[in-house]
Amino acid sequence: MNVYVLCVGKLSVDTLVQAGARIDRKIRFGDGVYTPVMLAAAIGSVPLLELLILAGADVDASIPSSGETLLCVACKYGRSGRQRSLLVI
Repeated sequence: MNVYVLCVGKLSVDTLVQAGARIDRKIRFGDGVYTPVMLAAAIGSVPLLELLILAGADVDASIPSSGETLLCVACKYGRSGRQRSLLVI
């Protein structure tokens, strides 16, 4: 799922979610361990954030090594639309 968040659009991720993909599976990426919703926040995809959160993604998950949460990731890679979207959802 994580690779799809990075490489393809909302329709493909929606198809995977509907097929039962594990939306909270963590993978090592760069300097941390991320979930698909964290990667969506990092790349700035508000549509993917909304899709994954509405599908039940764990918005309280954190990166074990740093303790960063979803909101921290959105702020770290930062555009205001992502942070605003997370606060509204």
